[in-house]
Amino acid sequence: MNPQQIQAKRERDLVPWFEQAVISDEFINVYEHIKGLSNDPKNYVSCYNGYIVNEFRFHTALYGRNKRTMNYDVGVVRSIGTESDYDFYGVLQEIIQIEYYGSIHRQVVVLFKCDWYKIPPAQGVQVDQKHRLVDINPRRYLRSYEPFILASLARQVNYTPYPSINHERRGWIAALKIKARSIIEAPENKDDQQE
Repeated sequence: MNPQQIQAKRERDLVPWFEQAVISDEFINVYEHIKGLSNDPKNYVSCYNGYIVNEFRFHTALYGRNKRTMNYDVGVVRSIGTESDYDFYGVLQEIIQIEYYGSIHRQVVVLFKCDWYKIPPAQGVQVDQKHRLVDINPRRYLRSYEPFILASLARQVNYTPYPSINHERRGWIAALKIKARSIIEAPENKDDQQE
């Protein structure tokens, strides 16, 4: 089987297997929220212009374009690695809420649909080692990809254009990592420390 056939088989067979496995005796102690997710979702979704997650306020690009703050630039934290390293950078296009009903509780899953920049360094994203900035070519988007992420994985970034005097990076943007609003860094004052 080629990779496309394997992916198609996985997509076709995984959902029925998951539904059967959760209700079978094989998984007696399955958490209730997993049982809820094994059911089909509702036939409709809710869409929003904004959402707060991980102490960040996000807006869709269309909704946020004319606002004073840009809350639609997204970075995704690596599943393995550190919080300072992101695997993907993109622009938030849609916020979608899907609801599942289990036997006891309603389960809600919020997804962000994003346009993602190309990752390979030669094609779209490069790390500036001197300034620790991530340089992105905003004209290079991923064309064959999965646009959705769980909202809980999103972190906020800000894209800043390079000055026009930098001919090497003309047209590129730099991704700046944003700290959540509730996180305040204050310099240590030795007088305030208790003995």
